[in-house]
This record gives sequence, structure tokens and C-alpha cells, in this order.
Amino acid sequence: MRSGRLVAEAEHVVKALLLAAVSMLVGGVGVAVVLRRSQLRWTWALLGLPVAFEALGGDVFVPFALAGSSLLAAGLGAVWHRSDLHTGVDFAEAAHRRVGPRHILARMNAARRVDPRRSTHARHRSEGVAGVDPGRWRVGV
Repeated sequence: MRSGRLVAEAEHVVKALLLAAVSMLVGGVGVAVVLRRSQLRWTWALLGLPVAFEALGGDVFVPFALAGSSLLAAGLGAVWHRSDLHTGVDFAEAAHRRVGPRHILARMNAARRVDPRRSTHARHRSEGVAGVDPGRWRVGV
């Protein structure tokens, strides 16, 4: 009687692990392919790790599958990225053009900053400074 229950529980655990492994594999490869086709860097896949950490409250296998697929996608993307850089030509150019989360944050930060010299210069150019004709300004003098 007791051995029958242990076998059933072991079977349940094996099924859950197999399901998590298959979902990790399919999810990781799928995310890596989607990121590559969308011209996004492989580092975007790492954003799944905080999501997996937040999912820890429920089932144990869901966060395991989410974290595993995120790491697999990041690993595949990093390998493909490195291969593109080593291949060179158009592949390296495409690899350099891909945008990652760090690039987005840097762009957002740059957009919020205002360079007073640039805005002052633009204002002076449009209005003229102390009677000087803006069309007569020369760069580098």
C-alpha cells in the first residue's frame, strides 16, 4: 500500500520535472529566436529572472522553468552574438546594432538631460547675439 503511494508520488515528480525541462527548452529557444529576429540583444532574456523570482510563491516548478528558459535564451543569444562578431562583415555590423536594456536606459537618461550650452547656442543662433548676424558665424574660429 505504502510503496504504491511512493511510486505514484515519484511518477508525479518525474512528470513535473519533465514538463519543466521541456518548457524550459522550448521557451528558451523560442525567446532567443524572437530576440534575435527582433534585433534585440541577448541581455533582454535576463529580465525573466526577476519574474521567476516573483513566481516563487506558488508552484516550485514554474519559477524553475522560467529561470531556466531565461538563462537558456541568454546563453544561446550570447553564443550567437559572439559568433556574429567573429564572423565579421554584415553579421558583426548587425550584432553591434542590436539594442539591449542598458542602451534603452542610457537613451532615456540622455533624453532627460538638457545640455545648457546646446540650448543656449541654438537660442543665440536663432536670435542673434549683440547685433551679430547668425549667418556669419563660422565653426572652429
